[in-house]
Amino acid sequence: PAALCADTLGRRASMAGGMYICGIGAFGFVTAKSLIGIIIARLFSGAGASFVMAGSTTAASDLSTPLNRSRMLAPVLMAFSAGTVLGPAVGGVLIGYIGLEPTFAVVTFMFLANGICAQVLIPETMPEGNRPKQGTTAGHLRALMAQWGPLFADLRIREVLTVNVAYWLALAGGQFTMLPLLLDNQFGLGTAEIGATFAFQSAVS
Repeated sequence: PAALCADTLGRRASMAGGMYICGIGAFGFVTAKSLIGIIIARLFSGAGASFVMAGSTTAASDLSTPLNRSRMLAPVLMAFSAGTVLGPAVGGVLIGYIGLEPTFAVVTFMFLANGICAQVLIPETMPEGNRPKQGTTAGHLRALMAQWGPLFADLRIREVLTVNVAYWLALAGGQFTMLPLLLDNQFGLGTAEIGATFAFQSAVS
């Protein structure tokens, strides 16, 4: 869906829309009163991040050539890495000072402000010739799936996808799930210390 949005509505719309969806997810953490509410908020946050990444990386590809594509994509990935360094540290400190819900309220405002900035300040990079012909969303989705078929049939692509899935399973299970529990239960660290630990890990990465 994120790739479809970037290819039909444009890169800017994908980035701005992703920010708004992330804002909905962050606000969900403010209002969540149960585990189900937290899971739904996390689903919105993850979906929004997919739209942002799809739009930003595709925009960088639009502005690049085969000879400088890596150099054009590098700043986008560096910005992502910088956010993962600063986010846990700043978030941990804010939670320690003002609490969990006010911190997510601040995050909600930042996402919404970012979405507005994306709409106003970022130019559309998708070439006019690349815009798909008019049609239904279902039709565009079927065409996209048809393009993916040959990719999944390629053994090399499947090997790359397998490695990527294994990496994210290990990262999500180990770093994002087990490590916070270990730092809290075994070492008695607070939110600011846990955030600083994650920031240090991101800086090392």
